[in-house]
Amino acid sequence: MIPILTRYTANTNQAQIRSAAGKVKFRGSCTESQEAAARNLVEKYYSAAAAETVREIKDPATITSLGVDDYLAHSKTLHSVYAFDPKAKPRPVSKPLLDPWASARAHADNIRGGLRVTLVSVVALGLHLRKLREELGYSHGGNRRSRCNSSNLKPWPELVAEKTGWSYERCNHFIKLGTKVKEDALASRSKKTAQIRALLTDLPDRWEQGDYEALASHLTDRFDATDIKGLMLETGLVTEHRPPPPPKSTPITDEQMELDLVYDAHIAIATPLIEIAQIRSNPQHWQNYLDRLPRRLTTLPDGREVLGLEETITILTQVREDAMKRLKELSQNGRR
Repeated sequence: MIPILTRYTANTNQAQIRSAAGKVKFRGSCTESQEAAARNLVEKYYSAAAAETVREIKDPATITSLGVDDYLAHSKTLHSVYAFDPKAKPRPVSKPLLDPWASARAHADNIRGGLRVTLVSVVALGLHLRKLREELGYSHGGNRRSRCNSSNLKPWPELVAEKTGWSYERCNHFIKLGTKVKEDALASRSKKTAQIRALLTDLPDRWEQGDYEALASHLTDRFDATDIKGLMLETGLVTEHRPPPPPKSTPITDEQMELDLVYDAHIAIATPLIEIAQIRSNPQHWQNYLDRLPRRLTTLPDGREVLGLEETITILTQVREDAMKRLKELSQNGRR
């Protein structure tokens, strides 16, 4: 049996196979689980039959026999230990299919994580969902099945929401974003994007940690976006809504200005009196208010001042005298 050391770091599961001299011989990663990372590594460098023999080892004596306990004791990172049989032969029965939604769910979970990982996971999830939609035989719109491989499958909008935890509409955004980023990269002939072009033609569940970092750097360099909305704007999937320009102002005439001044005077003087008249139209309420007012100006315990009946009478009397004086002037001048 050959040992495999796995660990979880930076939103990915990493696996490594070390040589007898203690140096890293093979290394790989995936987003699904540590066991999946170990299986993928063995399948890549050994065989599918050997990958089926991958098992987690927890027994201390077995770990010691594998020769990795010293490394684990001095490592600053928590590792899990797996082992496999490199000489395993294929089973006579066909290999069971892995859950095709496992990688999609992992990317969907990553979108809920950090910002830099989010944009990469959006693109990866979009590409993965598009591939799944095609493999499962759904039509482009997803509202009906044209050639579904199984009559038991739910409609695509319901299925994709159930499997990823994101709404059908949001998953459609992810698919469009992944497609746009892929088309943009494939249209480029720059040597700098050669790795990205090759990466985007492969399935995201085969990407390793370095691939995610490369795509993150590409998105940062190629698009001026820090979130999903910004990336959709940069790729042209949506256009920014701009409010209509304000209406052109028309010059105020002297007549309009005079009317505005008249209305300002109404607000300042007549409005409070109208409110008093409205309250006075209900005699019971009016009397209740009068009964509660003190005789003179009073300061309440919380610091607020209450105008008394004597001050109220004085103010109203002055208002009446001023209004009568102005009426007399208007009568003398012949104005209404």
